[in-house]
Amino acid sequence: MTTVAIAAARHALGDIRRERDRFAALSFCWADAVFELDPAGRVVYCAGACKHLFGVGDDALNGAALSALLAPADHAALQAMLEEAPASERIANAKVRLTRADGREQTATLCGFRLNELDGHVFLALRAAPRGAADLLAHRLEPEPVAASEMSVSTFKAVTAQANFEAAFQPVIDTHTGVIHHYEALARFPGIRGAEGPYEQIIFAEETGLIADFDLAMTRKVLDWLSGEALDGSTRVAVNISGHSLGSSACLTALDALLRENAWARGRLLFEITESAHLGNLAAANASVQRLRRQGFPVCLDDFGAGAANFEYLSSLEIDIVKLDGAAVRGARSAHKGDAFLKALVRLCRDLGVVTVAEMIEDEAALEFVRGCGVHFVQGYLFGRPAHDIRAFRRSIPAHLFPVAPIRTGGGARGGARVASERRS
Repeated sequence: MTTVAIAAARHALGDIRRERDRFAALSFCWADAVFELDPAGRVVYCAGACKHLFGVGDDALNGAALSALLAPADHAALQAMLEEAPASERIANAKVRLTRADGREQTATLCGFRLNELDGHVFLALRAAPRGAADLLAHRLEPEPVAASEMSVSTFKAVTAQANFEAAFQPVIDTHTGVIHHYEALARFPGIRGAEGPYEQIIFAEETGLIADFDLAMTRKVLDWLSGEALDGSTRVAVNISGHSLGSSACLTALDALLRENAWARGRLLFEITESAHLGNLAAANASVQRLRRQGFPVCLDDFGAGAANFEYLSSLEIDIVKLDGAAVRGARSAHKGDAFLKALVRLCRDLGVVTVAEMIEDEAALEFVRGCGVHFVQGYLFGRPAHDIRAFRRSIPAHLFPVAPIRTGGGARGGARVASERRS
């Protein structure tokens, strides 16, 4: 090999190592393990909770095929994903099943990208789902058909058409003052017999193409609730809207009409984008987001940090708020120098004029951690579980956690002023 060729090879190797380090730094706020694969799908580098997940250390996995870590039924799907990577150069939120050290299967998410200029190496981040409801989480590479049960398309359509569901509310609170900025509206389905939980119903609606109708129905229900005479006129509520719904012209047309009929709700109704992996064309998605913002309805991007494409979303979508995924926050707390990465992310959002919310804050240590990282708002069980009566939060929010100012509820002027000042700074 010539001197020039050796130098070129060393330069390429250095590029791969720098890319690996960059990817690992970004991923460990979200992932349980990271992998670098050669073009044949063999592990050339791994780090993270491999010992816990697979019963062997990082070094023992070097040279192994990644497929050996997955359930046999997913081997073909993984191979297809790797074969498609040279064209797409990215792998976004693919669901697979791991074969754990104890022989049990566990659902996991794979995200990453392939760099053709770096010898075709693939960089993957893996996040394992919690045990228990793992198999009920979102789509696998090859979605299974919906099982016959008391939950059916006709049942869910009827529930949506008749608005036979309820809205529960959970506050989003200023990290420093304890002032409630707004509430997130969460669906509850008491009318569906045998329902396992609201999350499973929403996933069912996503998988069966019913989510757009439900998002519209939920928006109507929240608008009706907001218009109640007993409410403080400054109360604000965020309604979830799926990436599927944002991509539906029929849904957006109906939503535009609904919002025109309720122009009084400008500034009091927010929209929180869920299932962002289904946004598809980001330019078109941003146009849909701006339709809402131009009408006076702020937009939040949910589950930020729960996927490798989130930074692309942040650069492509002009939004007002990002909600940091609870698992990503937990990962940052446990990762070496995780606070530095979270601080950098919050600083990036601040520079872009975007406000941050940390969700799933369940103890005082978590509150102190995100407060120290500069996060603007928090949400979680520490401040109360979702409730139908928002007055309950006046009693459940621990006053001693917020020494800066007395707690005020309702998402009043001070909460709004805080967001405006954060976005200007």
